[in-house]
Amino acid sequence: MKIRPEARPDDITQMQQTKPQRFFNDSFARDVLYIAAAAAYADNPQPCLTNRLRGAYVIGKYKADCGPLPFQGFDYCYGFTAVSEFHRAVILSFRGAQNLAQFLMEDFQAVFEKKSPLFGGGKVARYFHDGFNSVWTKGMYRDLLFLRKRHPNYEIWITGHSLGGSMSAIAAHELVVNPLFAGCRIVTVTFSEPRTGDAEFVEAHNRLLNYTYRVVHKNDFMPHWPSNLIGYRQYKYEIFYDNDMKRGDGYRFCKESEDSSCSAKTILNLSPFDHFHYYKHNTIEFGRRGCKIRR
Repeated sequence: MKIRPEARPDDITQMQQTKPQRFFNDSFARDVLYIAAAAAYADNPQPCLTNRLRGAYVIGKYKADCGPLPFQGFDYCYGFTAVSEFHRAVILSFRGAQNLAQFLMEDFQAVFEKKSPLFGGGKVARYFHDGFNSVWTKGMYRDLLFLRKRHPNYEIWITGHSLGGSMSAIAAHELVVNPLFAGCRIVTVTFSEPRTGDAEFVEAHNRLLNYTYRVVHKNDFMPHWPSNLIGYRQYKYEIFYDNDMKRGDGYRFCKESEDSSCSAKTILNLSPFDHFHYYKHNTIEFGRRGCKIRR
């Protein structure tokens, strides 16, 4: 079904009635999980859900300092939980970096500080791990336990943009190794996710999770950072859009963790514009204005 970019929730009901398959679906990523990822940039994500996701409602919002950093008070991480009874899904969404200072702190810790080990295999950048833990312990974990009891048969959909993508990957890893949920019930789709961890983390992620995709827009620089020269790797699978990401544009399904036929081929022509712009939206601005389409 072709869906207009300006479609209202009632217009996309037919698409949303279809459960996500165990293979990548552009409409599901574009019209469902990208909405949830963008919504995390708003202090109140409910308008995005109301405007674009039929019947979804926020359960909890969690804002905390990302870790023991000199930028405390300015450098914070954020996420929210939501439920869609229509989709029979619990949604976890994590916000990306807010400003240049926060990105520089990410960069500094990724390069100069030891990676943080994860139970179940591998290590991840300390900043990503600290950020995830700050949101997780602020109430997200507590609310997720409540939602697991209330909706025992729902899937868990996890998403985020940029830094939020790495926090999403860590969340999925934590849920399946603890274990809180079976890997077959966890759906993870991220946008502009950095390299989150080392080769052992990638191996564990690829082995434990069934539905996990990283969406990458053309010349986006973020998926190529931190450098693989300091031990960081990308996990499978990448979905690469070598275009403007308009509705109907094609994409490449990339089977390898660092597939040379996908975003790795753009390494000499990287762009901050493509980092922020997905599906023809500036992700941060789109979320903050309630995921409304500009006329």
